[in-house]
Amino acid sequence: MKIAVFGTSNSILKNGYVSGLRFSPYVDTVQQFCLGHSTSVSLPYTTKGVNFDDFDYCLVDFVVNEETFEKFPESHREIRNRLDFLISLLAEKKCVPVAMIMPVQIRVDKPLPVYRLYLEYFREHNFPVFDGYDALRRLMAGSDTPLPSYFRDPSHLSNWAATALGLALGEQLAAFADKLLDRRVSTVRGHTFGYVRFNPRHNRAIPVVTRKSALSTERFLRIGAEERILFGIGEAEAVSGVGLNLGQTNWPLVVRSGEKRSPAFFGKEYFDPTEKRYLFVIRTMPELLAEENYVRLFLKPRPPRERESEAAPLPALIAEVNGVTVRYPQTDLATCALVLKDDTAGDLVTPISDTFFRGVAMTALRLMA
Repeated sequence: MKIAVFGTSNSILKNGYVSGLRFSPYVDTVQQFCLGHSTSVSLPYTTKGVNFDDFDYCLVDFVVNEETFEKFPESHREIRNRLDFLISLLAEKKCVPVAMIMPVQIRVDKPLPVYRLYLEYFREHNFPVFDGYDALRRLMAGSDTPLPSYFRDPSHLSNWAATALGLALGEQLAAFADKLLDRRVSTVRGHTFGYVRFNPRHNRAIPVVTRKSALSTERFLRIGAEERILFGIGEAEAVSGVGLNLGQTNWPLVVRSGEKRSPAFFGKEYFDPTEKRYLFVIRTMPELLAEENYVRLFLKPRPPRERESEAAPLPALIAEVNGVTVRYPQTDLATCALVLKDDTAGDLVTPISDTFFRGVAMTALRLMA
């Protein structure tokens, strides 16, 4: 099997579930198209240039971050729009989308609504789902091992537990091929999306910085309190996400078109004043529907009450930004639903026996020793 992974930190961590997939005898290739600390708003960036006919399965692993970052009133509608966009790219390809739902420690007994949204969306299309919450409960069954031992931190499973889930997933994806009878393609109304990088030639006065990591090499416009980035946008188009280097951003951004403004603040806990940290993310913001044919992006002005003095100088405001995710006007999109042998065939966890879970747990512990 050949598998493409679209996800976030769970999908790129060393000795995570992707390692388990690679250890599986059923898996030939796993290719990652991932950005840490991001959500499905990154899909227009990570899917660009991917040939879905090259893969048997496409794992979609965003639930953990969507539950953390998707707090806007329209978030669920926007997530569905982005999932519709992804399905439109592979509706007529051989690749089958799979929801990979990884658990977080504090939500083991009560997952948030985004978890239910993904279950509903994938079940509506008869797409397979690997429910990591259910898998973790099965992994824990009959064991005296305390819950924290299954996690490396509150948001990520421990090496051995994640590897065990990857091994189980590989087995179940191999079995799913026999349950798939057909694919029915149809058309729905929906939105396409694109990721638009800022052009330094259109913003000549702003310094350009190139950053490199194992995941990406990108150019960023480094703005301070006085700089404004301008970029063109079409009629009925909306900005829905910002690509930036979290390691070099310490202040909220504002995206403005006409009289409309949308805040874009992603925290400053990853900011590195030595200018060495590179953490490229694409994060959501409240969608901004363009009122003009251009949009401005700038740092939020410092509050007047924060007065600078020689005795207590204020730190410089900085952001390194790369581009934006744009939602295009509604159009006809291809979609699909799978025809399966029975109504439960899309559930990739329930058919796994307790004996098998004990076996993959032992295998994972041995591999991680």
